[in-house]
Amino acid sequence: MSLDALMYAYRLLSYRARSQKELEHRLSLKGFPDDDIRKTIEHLKGYGYLDDLSLASNLRRHASDRKLLGKEGAKQFLRQRGIQRQDVETAISDYDELPSALSLINKKMKTLREYPYSVTVKKLSGALARKGYSSQTIRKALKLSEEEIRI
Repeated sequence: MSLDALMYAYRLLSYRARSQKELEHRLSLKGFPDDDIRKTIEHLKGYGYLDDLSLASNLRRHASDRKLLGKEGAKQFLRQRGIQRQDVETAISDYDELPSALSLINKKMKTLREYPYSVTVKKLSGALARKGYSSQTIRKALKLSEEEIRI
């Protein structure tokens, strides 16, 4: 294992948590040989500095609480960060997208108050769909927020 590769990996991880795939990609861009990359990854995993399942759980919370993504949006967000499919499925397994959908509706309503009801519902439905919410969750969230939308 190259000490330079390990130090570079530690520096990258000091900025933010990364998936194994992200770290491998960054090390290869820097020009480190495949053998050094493999050994560095094994070393970091052995000491717990690289844990894709833990990262997936943290990113799922971020997708739900900050980005207000639906289940499919969160899956795509995790996959873009290089998380393996099985870790994505594990992290998303207990995902309840309704609270995030209601938060997104509340946020969007600040700018949609002037529109008629039908236009508001259409705009909210589109926004929720683009964020990866299921049609069932969209209907439920709109129904629960109907009173606020009609005001």
